[in-house]
Order: sequence, then C-alpha cells, then structure tokens
Amino acid sequence: MPNIDIQFSFNEDDILQVSAECSGIDARTIQLNINETNDPDEIFLSSGPSAVVLCIDVSGSMSGHPIEQAKKAATAYINKKSGSGAMIGCTAFGSSAATVFPLLKDISSMLAGIDKIKMGYETCGGGTNMEKGLRQSIPMLDEKIKGFNKQIIILSDGYTSGNVRSLIPTCMECSITVHTVGAGGGYDRALLEEIATKTGGMFVAADNIDNLVEAFLSLAEK
Repeated sequence: MPNIDIQFSFNEDDILQVSAECSGIDARTIQLNINETNDPDEIFLSSGPSAVVLCIDVSGSMSGHPIEQAKKAATAYINKKSGSGAMIGCTAFGSSAATVFPLLKDISSMLAGIDKIKMGYETCGGGTNMEKGLRQSIPMLDEKIKGFNKQIIILSDGYTSGNVRSLIPTCMECSITVHTVGAGGGYDRALLEEIATKTGGMFVAADNIDNLVEAFLSLAEK
C-alpha cells in the first residue's frame, strides 16, 4: 500500500512549509493542493499545527506552590510545542475570567504572559467558576480558525460554580477538543472526565501537584 507522510511547519517568517515523504507510489502522480485565502485574519489549519488555549484555574486554593507549578507546566508545554507551528493562547479563571494572552506563535511573548499569572489574576477573584473560564476560551478558537485541531486545556484544582456542562455542545459544534487536568486532591474528577470524554479529549490526573509538568507534557503530544 502507498504511504505518504505529510509534515507542516512554520518558518521564522511565519510562512507555512509543507513537505512529503512517499513510499510505494510514483512521486510524479502526487498532486498537493493548498487552500489559500485573501483574508489576512483567516487562518486555515487542518492536519497541520494545533491552535490551543490554556485555561488556568487561579482561584484562592491555587495560591502559592500550586500556581507556581501550574506556570511551570504551562511553560513546559509551550517549550515542547516550540517549532511545531502551534498557536497558543491563555486564559485564567477564578470567580470570573480574563484573557492572559491571545493566540500567538511567538514563544517569548507566550512565556512572558505565563510569568504574569498569579492567584486571582487581574479581576478573576478567588472563587472557582470553570464555566466562565471555558466561555472566555471558546471565542479565541472562532470560525476563522479552520480545521480539526482546535484544543482547550483546562487546569482546575476544585469544584466549580456555574454550569460548565452547558458549553460542551458548543465545543462539539465548533470541533474543539477539551483536555482536562485535575490538580491536587480536591477537584471534581467526574466532571473533568465528562468534559474530556464528550469533546474527544483526554483527562489527566495530577493528584500530586508536582506532577503537573508531566501532565501537561503528555498533552503536548495531542
């Protein structure tokens, strides 16, 4: 059977580069079609790089060591994605939610944003409302992001107020995969598993807060 391995990457000028390795087929018969757009704000992603929003719990229970480990985990994830052409954004949620930084491809800008995260980031407050965090994240992966590789990674260490389940159908309709990470021992495992399962994502347990980096790195392969 013919085998074609197609790889996508962005060069330093943010130009998409496509390469293909073929076996079992005459290379002269291969035709590669690339869709173009005249809209500079429209981004076409199919089997290429991912568009990911990191949605980080900054509630009161995340203060101190947990929030520092969350930042280390996000940093490790971003560094792991370096060179893949991935676009990564970040939101934070407590009682309310805020955008830490929009979808970016510049690693240094992402890391600078992660460094600013703290408990109660901006006006997020000390509660835990995952619905507001997810609601803040979904529009970042709007209709201008074409394809099937849109992802949100939710990190939470507690039980949530609000009705985050109401947003699961929206994620499914928008082809957004939601991965969930439970931090520490006090999170709502059943809810996090449900969100991940219904959206085609993966749930990762980091009951030991020091395992957050490992948890995020496992999701960097998705």
